[in-house]
Amino acid sequence: MWSFKNSWKNYLLFNSDLDISNNHLEKIKELSDPNIPFETAFEEISNNQGISFICLDPTESFIQLLHHCHVIGKGWSNPTKVFLGVLGIDNSAKPIQIILKLVKIVKTKTASLSEMIGDDQVVKIIGGKQSKQEFYYRNIIPIPHFFTKAYLELESFDPQSVAMSFLRAMKE
Repeated sequence: MWSFKNSWKNYLLFNSDLDISNNHLEKIKELSDPNIPFETAFEEISNNQGISFICLDPTESFIQLLHHCHVIGKGWSNPTKVFLGVLGIDNSAKPIQIILKLVKIVKTKTASLSEMIGDDQVVKIIGGKQSKQEFYYRNIIPIPHFFTKAYLELESFDPQSVAMSFLRAMKE
């Protein structure tokens, strides 16, 4: 049993029970689909261990990690569902409510995965042009536990650092 003396960071990094989510990548990806209502996806994801969420902070300067997400309510005495998670680690951790009207679908163009990882061979094959891939997801994305661990090992949580950390984790 974990005590309050241990930090959320240590709990997330060293609790091997959370690794179970790494076996369900296809289901996590499926539930990330913006065509599935967020409430439905969040509720199913919150019933499974080891899945965290990432989202861009309101200033759009760093990526935030939400862990231990749950749905409460929807009972006789409280007919409204409330979507909750823990934001932060160590002394900065605090429970937050996820406001559904702030969950948006993002549709934009981005560099392809091969361009981000610097795969020159792929760039040569497509004629040296940089191709733009369509990014169509929500502004809050579920991630398996190996990405959570990669995130927690970072010193800086800017979008580029997080993306590069996730790319390294995928290669490993």
